[in-house]
Amino acid sequence: MESNTAPQIEVDAEPVLGIDSMAAVPALMVRIKNREQAAMAELYVLCHAKVFRHVAYLIRDDQAARDITQDVFLRIWRYASAYDPAKSFNAMAWINQVARNQVLTELARRKRRQEDSDEILEDFADEGNEREQLARMTARSPAFTAAMGSLSASSRRVITMRFFAEQSLAEIASELDVPLGTVKTWLHRGLARMKAALETGNMESQKS
Repeated sequence: MESNTAPQIEVDAEPVLGIDSMAAVPALMVRIKNREQAAMAELYVLCHAKVFRHVAYLIRDDQAARDITQDVFLRIWRYASAYDPAKSFNAMAWINQVARNQVLTELARRKRRQEDSDEILEDFADEGNEREQLARMTARSPAFTAAMGSLSASSRRVITMRFFAEQSLAEIASELDVPLGTVKTWLHRGLARMKAALETGNMESQKS
């Protein structure tokens, strides 16, 4: 009966068959396809250092490389069925491709985290500009009231919650049960409409 449980692999484990050549990797991969945990342990002992060096070279971060290397061997075990010795003549090249894919996944994850951080910083900057805009708008009270009245109910409510109740964008999204991006759209659209309405009102007052 096949076992889908990942084998417990120790860094200091000794190879069961005393493997001393990379030429044994293809045979080990075939055994791993057959869910032989002993073969997985042997592969780990034989290839761990080589995979680690490959990953460390790609990611330039030793701690991340150690974590990724562990993930690589877990994926080899879980997805060994994808290894086809007829198509993958070089088993080590197949393993290195698994390692490369894991590195790319980690780099993509880091990029997303950086983009999220940048977006948060941009939001802080936007909120500062919006507060300044609103302060200038409220200084012209009758016109401000009229401009608020020209907004859609959604934009008016978001502006009220954001600047008068001083709720964060995330809090507003949660309370209104809408996506954060929708809240930002209503807010920015409402402020733009208010600005246009106030500028129009100011021009008309100058004509009269």
